[in-house]
Amino acid sequence: MCNYILIVTRASLQVTARVVTDARWNVTFADTITKLYEDTARLIEDSQVIVLDHYGSDDCSKYIIQLQDECVRQARGVINNFLQIRNVLDMVVYTSSMADETNDVKKIDQILDEMVTMNARAELYINFIQRKLKNATTSMEWDAAIRTLQQETMGHYIALETYFMKTSINKAVSMETKEKNSLVSSLVDDICFVVQKIINRSLNSKNSDAICAMINNSISSLSLDVCGQLGDTVANGYPNVNTFSWQQGTDEQVQAQKDKFFTSLNNCYGLSENVNKLRKGFELKCDKFYSDKSQLDKILSCIHGFGDVYNDFKEVVKKGEHVICKLALYPKLHPVLAEFASSSHVITEVFIIMIVLAEFASSSHVITE
Repeated sequence: MCNYILIVTRASLQVTARVVTDARWNVTFADTITKLYEDTARLIEDSQVIVLDHYGSDDCSKYIIQLQDECVRQARGVINNFLQIRNVLDMVVYTSSMADETNDVKKIDQILDEMVTMNARAELYINFIQRKLKNATTSMEWDAAIRTLQQETMGHYIALETYFMKTSINKAVSMETKEKNSLVSSLVDDICFVVQKIINRSLNSKNSDAICAMINNSISSLSLDVCGQLGDTVANGYPNVNTFSWQQGTDEQVQAQKDKFFTSLNNCYGLSENVNKLRKGFELKCDKFYSDKSQLDKILSCIHGFGDVYNDFKEVVKKGEHVICKLALYPKLHPVLAEFASSSHVITEVFIIMIVLAEFASSSHVITE
């Protein structure tokens, strides 16, 4: 049985190495490792009853673990081929410093999809083996090798996904546009699209460690990079009407500065609302697809961090409102309030007579019988 797994996997890898132009080339390693897990599960399913009847439960468990060990050895071979042919390790080295801008982001996106699929298939396979070894005394030992393999793969995934996220966010900032009569710029939708794509992809991996890592990285990037930059613009961006025009620049420059200030302020408001919607959507998806309570609680505790990002954006909005009041509203209200304060507000007899005459003038004076 172990030789069968070996022969079939090697044959699949040979086909994978040759067919570069195949339509499923971008997911060929995910297909290969899926076939490996399915073939191993089929062998166990078909032969378990026979082995159990002739050799007993203990030997049946040993038989399953023996097949499982061979499956993991072949899975490692598939992963090693994947890392080599997809050039993953070199990408991880380059992207760790964020210094290599020549990496094809689209290619990385495809690799990330394949890595997530491979890990999700591994989780399904592990759950299958756990059910088969539910009552075995060795059921806590067999999964160490495959868990280690998953950990290594997901470590590469987190590094590449973080690079993909930061690169995409930087691109969204650099290519920011604003349509005429729009209150917000393209930044609001683009940033939320990137975050949603990344978190949803990590959720599909079924790996709680990878999910929590990408949630935390997304929260950090939103808070420090996006909110921090918008906050600086809002704090310093509104022109002071009390300064002389030569200090502020031309009228066009002043208006451009005002537009930038209000766009950043509205972007903060829009992002705060979208982040809140994303948080609720992620929570609903986790409740629906994750039945393990310990893992679910672990993921939800990380997702709750989006509430802090929501508060960060709202805090910037409050500071922006304070800046508007200080630099735009108060200077206009101050002369009016000063004039009001300088007038006498003591009620005199003359004032009362004027009120009575005013009421008399506004009432009907038609004389009737």
